[in-house]
Amino acid sequence: MIQDAGNPQLTIIVMAKQAIVGQVKTRLIGALTPVNAALLHLAMLDCVLCLAHRYVVDQRIRSLLLAVAQDSEGHAGKKLGPITPGPAWTLLDQVGSDLGQRMANAWRYAGGGPVVFLGGDTPDLPGWLLAKILPALDVADVAIGSTGDGGYWTLGANQFQPELFRGIDWGTDRVYQQTCEAAYGAGVSLVELPSWHDVDVPTDVVALQKRVRTNNWAVEYENNDTICEAYLRLTDHLERVCGDLES
Repeated sequence: MIQDAGNPQLTIIVMAKQAIVGQVKTRLIGALTPVNAALLHLAMLDCVLCLAHRYVVDQRIRSLLLAVAQDSEGHAGKKLGPITPGPAWTLLDQVGSDLGQRMANAWRYAGGGPVVFLGGDTPDLPGWLLAKILPALDVADVAIGSTGDGGYWTLGANQFQPELFRGIDWGTDRVYQQTCEAAYGAGVSLVELPSWHDVDVPTDVVALQKRVRTNNWAVEYENNDTICEAYLRLTDHLERVCGDLES
């Protein structure tokens, strides 16, 4: 049953990895050094956290939860400092053997009520796109937006739907389609939101550079200093360490 998605009970959950050198953004390593790949991960996550906080304030919804995947057993690497999202956030360790279990467990921790999931790989989500999520949940049980590699940049739902995480080939180009099929199979209504760009491979970094160079963040986010400062840090990092990707 569709609930009032605009009520203050909705929680934003950001799923992220620790910035462990050599263990994060691994498909960028080679084009970038392991350290620079981890630094890019942190810079992108910083932007997502700022966007999510602005979204919560604007929409008057309840809470922010950052679920962080810890290092896998037996993997060594330098961690580039703890992730410290700020006082508005609740920090939670991810628990589960795959991404679906970890998302479901984070959702349970949040109380099983209305949620919007975001990831750390879509740092330049525009305000107009984020603004489409809650209206979609006003008319459907689930809202989802695809990325170009077959995944999704957001998944929102009005009530706990563990079926959305079952039978999914995580890390493949089938994730989005399989999640939509899981929703339809569970008998829940679904709105498909516009697609957006994530950052996983070197060509994605080049495309991100071009977007952040041409976007006027101060106008886009109404002179929100926190967001603009996060984008300045991201832009600076891209210019310093990723310029060789354009050749």
